[in-house]
Amino acid sequence: MQTANGPVPVGGTYDYPDDGRRGGLRYALVVPVPAAGDFDECWADIWPADTDLTQLLFTTALPARHPSSQTELSQLNTTMGTSLDPSEAVRSRATRFSALAGAGLGIIIGSCGAFTRRLEMSSALHSGVSRRALTHMLLIESGVWLTLAGIVSLAVGVLAARNLGDELRTTLALSSIQIVVAVVLGGLAGTCLAFAAIRENQLFRYFKIR
Repeated sequence: MQTANGPVPVGGTYDYPDDGRRGGLRYALVVPVPAAGDFDECWADIWPADTDLTQLLFTTALPARHPSSQTELSQLNTTMGTSLDPSEAVRSRATRFSALAGAGLGIIIGSCGAFTRRLEMSSALHSGVSRRALTHMLLIESGVWLTLAGIVSLAVGVLAARNLGDELRTTLALSSIQIVVAVVLGGLAGTCLAFAAIRENQLFRYFKIR
């Protein structure tokens, strides 16, 4: 790039999205200089949020050379607010009940899966098969298809998160595991509850309904 002092090589360009951030750097020329002397601004990039950051930034300020000068703090992008409480954000997130909802869904699916076989189960009880043996059989069968469904769901979650950052991938993986485990346990519980409601003496009524 030609300047009044001669040509200046350009090392590269940078993206500066129009997402609400301060626009002063959109057309700025950034020139690296030695970290010595005084500067107009001190920038900090921190994660996770730290309430002590404000006080730490004030330690970089030099005594005022003019009575009218003062130190100002600002945020590069205030679109999402000027403060962050991670604990409150986690407690109030929309997906905080995902595992509970998954358990409820599992109970419904497991109950439906077992109760649709009420004629078969009642007939087995009438033939002398013990309730304990039938419970074990239902739990094994339900556990197999619930586990397979959970594995497929986890695979879908992993594929969906493959382009995310490491932290987001880990978070999504942990959340997916919690939901899958809740669904599987809920499905097994629903199977037991539905089977507990099946009675041998209702065999003929089940047959008529069928």
